[in-house]
Formats: sequence, structure tokens, C-alpha cells
Amino acid sequence: ADNSTMMRITSAGNVGIGTTGPNNKLEVLDASNPALRIAYDGSNYVTHQYTSAGNYKIVTAGGNRYVDLESNYLNIGTGQDVDIRLQFNANSNVGYQLWDEDNARFDFYKGSDSPTLSVDTANARVGIGETSPVRKLDVNSSTTDIVARFTSTDNRATIQLSDNDTNRYINTENSAISLGPNSSLHSN
Repeated sequence: ADNSTMMRITSAGNVGIGTTGPNNKLEVLDASNPALRIAYDGSNYVTHQYTSAGNYKIVTAGGNRYVDLESNYLNIGTGQDVDIRLQFNANSNVGYQLWDEDNARFDFYKGSDSPTLSVDTANARVGIGETSPVRKLDVNSSTTDIVARFTSTDNRATIQLSDNDTNRYINTENSAISLGPNSSLHSN
């Protein structure tokens, strides 16, 4: 017969399972399978796990939904996929992401209460400095006069504007600029 202690209740009222010296009201220690299951029945339950890497994970029955807290991240997902990753840091310059399910929008923040980048998944639009983009790309520079910068590392840069039957180009080369039907600099 195995006479090892499986559970202990201390004089302070702390309960230890897998430990003889619990420091909390309930302490469960099992290095080989560090998990605690809370169940409604045999098929409806949630498992709490703590890994050797220091990650804390909450997984529903069948592993189809989970919350995973690791280092400075909070991962929320379904199945084996991370659907949302939030990053937390005491430095206000570090950003974080938020899924806004009501508006089908994914917002990116960087040290402020307003998102710096919004992805409107319902309408396939991106807003930079704009939380409700009305075009495929909607940029709001607030009080900054220069709204965007497009850079090429050689001596020419081109922006193409197209519809279903026309291509037009804005070109700059050797301190000159042109607008027209050619992707190279031309005289106006």
C-alpha cells in the first residue's frame, strides 16, 4: 500500500493537493500534469493549466476555445489559432490591439486612447488616424499638412491610379514631376 500523503489540510485551513505545505486556501501541485478542471458534467468543463514556461492557460472542453496568458501577452483563440493577441507593457509607447466585434474592426493603439490604425473587416477598409474609414485607404493626418510619403531608393518614384479601363501615373524623376498615361517621366 502507498502511504504517501495525497491531500493535507493545515491548521490555518489551507488545503494542499500534491503538497504538504499549502500557502493558500487551495493549492494544487502536479509538475507532470499541472491542471485543474472545473466541470458541469463529463463533456462541459474548463481546464486551467500552468506550464513550466510560466504561461497560464484556460481551455474549454475539447480545446475549441482558450485564453492564454504568457509574458506580456494575452492570447484569445479558438482551436489551435490565436484570434486576438493583446500586448501589455508599462511603457506607454508600446502598442496594443483590440478586436471591436460590434463594428467588425481591428484597432491598433500606441500610447493613446485613440487607435492609430483601424482595419474595418466588414467593408475591407483601412483607416490610419481614422477609426471609421470611408474609402479602401482613409488617412487622417489631423493637423499635420503632409499626409503621406511614398519613397523610392533610386532616382524615380511612380504612383499608379487605375480604374477598369484607364491607368494614369504620377511620376517624379530628377527634380521633375509629371502626371499622365506613361509610367515614366514625360513632358507636359
